[in-house]
Amino acid sequence: MYRDPVKNKLPAGYTMNDRKDDLQKNVDILFDTFLESYNDYKAGKMTKKMDAYCKIAGIPDSSQYKAFHKFVQLFEKEELFFLDKEDFYYYDMMQVNNEYQIAMFEFIENIIKFDFTGREKKVVFVFGSFWKGKPEIRTKFISYFEILCKKGFEIELYTNAKETEDQMDKVVQLVSKKSYFGLQEGNRVPIHFILAGDDYVLLEFPHTEEVIVRLDMFIDLNTAEAELKQKKTKTDIVLFFDNLIKEVVNKDAQGRKT
Repeated sequence: MYRDPVKNKLPAGYTMNDRKDDLQKNVDILFDTFLESYNDYKAGKMTKKMDAYCKIAGIPDSSQYKAFHKFVQLFEKEELFFLDKEDFYYYDMMQVNNEYQIAMFEFIENIIKFDFTGREKKVVFVFGSFWKGKPEIRTKFISYFEILCKKGFEIELYTNAKETEDQMDKVVQLVSKKSYFGLQEGNRVPIHFILAGDDYVLLEFPHTEEVIVRLDMFIDLNTAEAELKQKKTKTDIVLFFDNLIKEVVNKDAQGRKT
């Protein structure tokens, strides 16, 4: 339980398959570690009482697995949601200059190239520190924001980064007034993600702050709609992410008043 993905071992009997195998091994390690804790949450082994310990240890708390559990429950068959790993991506923060390894960069590049005619031109970014410890990533995102703005996109950003931090003055000028900065400690949006209109989302799996390798998942909401429970649509997915934001922002705003 709560293993550091970097220290996790490969599954027993793992065999080499093809030239993509090194990538797949990293995906398997990260995902298997997530799934272990996720199953512990479902089994009642990870409770809110343990959150204080998680905070001290710098590991994901119950709120993150609770959010993933709610998300997966939108789908008809939970096991199928996690079965296909073709849309899973991992990236190493120590190799940020090799952009092809950063799934977020690839995702935004595709949004920039995609023809959004007749579709909602809005991108919602939910991050933690907005890469305070990695200024090169923050700088790259600002350049993307500039391009998106020129293409007529509305940008919303939700982060615990403060408006007074380095380069954040540029960010404030580029994003919508709906954006929210300086989320206080303890008011974390439980899933970090990028949502493009009501068509595409890239979500990040729970990780410890010390782990430099992260796991992301790309979801085409139009395709995913066929896998949802009866009477559910992609609008329900968009509302799920919207509600994650609203709950945390409202809590944070109330805390500032008291």
